[in-house]
Amino acid sequence: MSSAFDTIVIKAPAGTKARWVRQSQRDGLKLSDWIVQKMEASMQNKIKALISIPLNVGFADLKLKRNADGTIAFAWSPVEAICKASGIDIRLFREQSEDNIAGLLATWYAQHRLAGGLPDRVMDDLISEGDIEDTHGHGYSYKAGRA
Repeated sequence: MSSAFDTIVIKAPAGTKARWVRQSQRDGLKLSDWIVQKMEASMQNKIKALISIPLNVGFADLKLKRNADGTIAFAWSPVEAICKASGIDIRLFREQSEDNIAGLLATWYAQHRLAGGLPDRVMDDLISEGDIEDTHGHGYSYKAGRA
């Protein structure tokens, strides 16, 4: 029987696990949900503390588009400028998990819109697709026309 979830194994000393269990119970969460919540909050705090978007770089500079095959394309120069201003190695976004660049773009877009920036049709579609995947258990994303 296959599961819709991936398995992550964490080896923690008994005392640490006991402390985590007590804290998760105090927060009214299952241990696994509590750990995920803490990890995601930690990652968001680190990213927010590190990213600086230069004033001369706008979200529209990405020239975000969806290719005919469903893949996403954008100009890397705005991301490179952000990395330079933030002291971040561009390889964090180019060579590591695509979640890194997706997180940067989603966070940047949210801030862009909060500041009164114009909507971006492609980004709005991506966010909607992510919401649908979240609702249905993070399924596999198929290329356009390949479901």
